[in-house]
Amino acid sequence: MPDVRFVDATELIAPIKAVKSGEELIFMKRAAKMHDMAVEVLREAVKLGRTANDVVEEVRHAMCLAGSESHQNIRAGSAPPGTVCKYVGPGERKMKNGDQFAMLIECSEPGGYFSEMMPTVCIGRVPRELQTVFDDVLEAQKRLVDMAKPGADPMEMLKANDRFMKEKGYPAEARLAGHGQGVDLVERPALSPLGETIKLEANMVISLHPTVHGKKAWGFPINQSFLITEDGPKRMTKTPQEIIVV
Repeated sequence: MPDVRFVDATELIAPIKAVKSGEELIFMKRAAKMHDMAVEVLREAVKLGRTANDVVEEVRHAMCLAGSESHQNIRAGSAPPGTVCKYVGPGERKMKNGDQFAMLIECSEPGGYFSEMMPTVCIGRVPRELQTVFDDVLEAQKRLVDMAKPGADPMEMLKANDRFMKEKGYPAEARLAGHGQGVDLVERPALSPLGETIKLEANMVISLHPTVHGKKAWGFPINQSFLITEDGPKRMTKTPQEIIVV
């Protein structure tokens, strides 16, 4: 097509995609409710002698029965106390008393809209190091939530998060501290070191997930999806923001 001129329309389309319609918000609230259900499933599934893969398959099956189909990213891992527990492998390790378990749940509901959660479970008790990083990551998320109002600049939010991390002795964000959500798991606007030009607006859904990287434990906020409103952000999931003990 020698007479056609192609123009990059990303900066035109991305802000339109980021602001959700009333119908889209119905789907996204359903996605959030499904993730609350998934946490209740894993609460019963994490047991002595089971593996992270066992729990993943139970959660995946429950989400499929709820209408989530191929758009699923569910990963998990376990580790003994005093070590970093990540949501990635080893999947076949059998859990023991005192272990930590971390899971990443990122699934779409039947309409194709995403939510996400990152629960942490302990068998028996919560190690002191894990509780410390968990408390710190909740404080980091709260600071981002307090800033997440219409007109907020994601880059200023990221800078504030980096300052908090450095004050606490943790590394600054190297990937994403948050991002929009919708028909894609990760949408703009993004709290990314790569930069962002889109400001927050009402009816955007933003996942705010700063991560605390300690030497003996990592901290992840359980609930991550927030609806931006004129009155401030509203948490979309109902699961308590606390480490689950089984």
